[in-house]
Amino acid sequence: MQKIECSNCGSNNLNFESTYYKCSHCHTKFQLSHQRIITSKKTYKYISFVIVSISLIIAYVTITLFESCENGEYELNLKEGRFICKPLQQSTSPLNQKEKTNTLEMITSKPTSKPEEKKKLNILDIVTSKNGFKVALDRGNLIDPIGYSGINDPLGTLHYGSTYKIVYNSNHKQWIVTGFHEVRQREETHIYNNANPKEYNMSLWGRIFSFDENGDVFDAEFGKIGRII
Repeated sequence: MQKIECSNCGSNNLNFESTYYKCSHCHTKFQLSHQRIITSKKTYKYISFVIVSISLIIAYVTITLFESCENGEYELNLKEGRFICKPLQQSTSPLNQKEKTNTLEMITSKPTSKPEEKKKLNILDIVTSKNGFKVALDRGNLIDPIGYSGINDPLGTLHYGSTYKIVYNSNHKQWIVTGFHEVRQREETHIYNNANPKEYNMSLWGRIFSFDENGDVFDAEFGKIGRII
């Protein structure tokens, strides 16, 4: 008769339970046909020991690696078998805090490009432009009803309250003015060359007006009387 022994401890004190044998000594369970260990308390204890050991090692390494190390760097110490925090060497000529801040700002700050400013034309550029300009005779307290009142009319054939289109021909030094004509009651164009823009003067149908850098227009008799638009 074949002697049946526990394949784990060699004991022959076995109990048959349903489809497997159980060792009374080490509590190993196995099937007779395969002699295969199903489970073992010793195996459980060994596995538990390994798991706990690995967990402790991981915890130790994690704490060692991630402990606080300000102003330094980690270095492996073979004698102690762990990583240690080694302070960085200080520079022999350290910058003071203000210089460090300024240096950091110079490194991190990006140059900002300023938007191109539109060139502002001065009043002479506007007055002598080939595209011309307009003068609105609407400033001051002048009273000038529509209609020509002869030699007593304040502005002659010009009408106070109207706007006149002006083009200065620099080649011929001519003032080409288009607007409402009080005598003929219609829009007309007349050309005169009796004013110099460089002297801040302009001619509207022969009458001389002055102007300033703000674009205000003045009459020698009535003072401020219009504006350049």
